[in-house]
Amino acid sequence: MNDAIEKAKKIAEKLLNRVSDIDLILLYGGLALGREHLHSDYDMIAIIDNKEVKWEFVLDKQPICLWSMTWKDIEEVTTGKDGKHWSIGVGSLAKAVIVYYRDEINLNKFNNLKERVSEGGTNALKQAIANFDSFYGQLWRLEKYIEESSVLELTFLKWQIIIDLNCTLSALNKNYFLNNWGKQFQEIINFDILPVEYVSRAKKFLKSEPKKALKIASELVEDVRTLLKERLRSGKKEVNTHKIASGWSGVIEYLNKSKSAEEKNNLFAGLYAACDNAEYYLWAFQLLQNETWKRNSFYSVQEGLSRLPEEIAFHITHLLQSQDLTELKHSTVQLANHLEEELLSRGATLPIAKSLDDSEKFIRVKTL
Repeated sequence: MNDAIEKAKKIAEKLLNRVSDIDLILLYGGLALGREHLHSDYDMIAIIDNKEVKWEFVLDKQPICLWSMTWKDIEEVTTGKDGKHWSIGVGSLAKAVIVYYRDEINLNKFNNLKERVSEGGTNALKQAIANFDSFYGQLWRLEKYIEESSVLELTFLKWQIIIDLNCTLSALNKNYFLNNWGKQFQEIINFDILPVEYVSRAKKFLKSEPKKALKIASELVEDVRTLLKERLRSGKKEVNTHKIASGWSGVIEYLNKSKSAEEKNNLFAGLYAACDNAEYYLWAFQLLQNETWKRNSFYSVQEGLSRLPEEIAFHITHLLQSQDLTELKHSTVQLANHLEEELLSRGATLPIAKSLDDSEKFIRVKTL
């Protein structure tokens, strides 16, 4: 046993004299990985549900930082529910050294959570895709700071963009980080899925003058977006017609809203219903083709339309462009008819009841 782990155990013993109801204490980071050097610091986590523990001090010029996490915190990191921190946080947990555990139950509980790291990569990837819009917000801020010559704000923002891109690529590769920022690019360069010359371009972005940095950042964001889309398209699953059919009451609801808007000559109600319908049909018809579409800047509307049959794309385009209530209603009716025909041809059951008694078969109960 090396000196670092022995010292970490003594630190744990001192803490347990004051806080006895801790379930586990972990040593993570470079010392846990056996990379001790003159300037190493001690990073430790105490797992405890009923207290918050924070113990920071310096001993023999070595910083020692011990802080607590609940079991819920640990689960959210390892399973990717806290997707933003999976890339860095799970590396700390997966390779941590256990310097104390209360009993075998808690030890097994922790080891079982570590086995769910792969699940965490999948969830982190889903969150990275869902939150991709944040990159465009960062690019907008980058442009504003350049216009305002806010050099100090630029420094922080440039690092945040790279950190977020690195974490997104980590989730895409389902490969978490083990190193701090000084060595992280060395790990990224070995990822299987990367934009061309990503590391060299990222470093250039951090060192470039503002206007050139904006151009590099925009290119990096788009390159990562392309890789994420390729990953989505390569991971196709069986088409879930039930998922579309289960929302059939919503189809009829917005069909009725479109009819009502025409009857009342209420243009804004008609436009609202049309926009909502366009979003739903883009999603539904993409799903029927085993593709994916959601309303955000990650999924281009035009790109989504280009993958649909011509007539479907025509009517969805009409919903987004026309301000004629009769035309909007007509396109809504046509899309509902096309979708119904497609679902029935695939064997889906639409939740259409002939009576209240008949509707009981559509009741779904889920036990939590």
